[in-house]
Amino acid sequence: MEIKVYGAGCSACHEAYETVMSFLSENGIAADLDYIQDEVAITEAGLPATPAVVIDGEVLVAGRMPRRQELEQRLMRKPLVDMWWKKNGILAERQDH
Repeated sequence: MEIKVYGAGCSACHEAYETVMSFLSENGIAADLDYIQDEVAITEAGLPATPAVVIDGEVLVAGRMPRRQELEQRLMRKPLVDMWWKKNGILAERQDH
């Protein structure tokens, strides 16, 4: 899982990054987490405002702090789906394709 937090370096942007990092740590979720402050990269990503959180290329939030409930719904979704597939003996088959 790849997570990018985009921010202009303000306190709200830094807090968004800290919130995501804490959530990952508290829930034992492994992810590649980047904090991107480069204005060109923010513009190229097409984000209307910062802070912004992008997970696997999908914008979760832009222009505000992510809510913990939003993080939970998005970040816990994939592990739970994979757990179901694995439990039913299908995960290995899905990963081969």
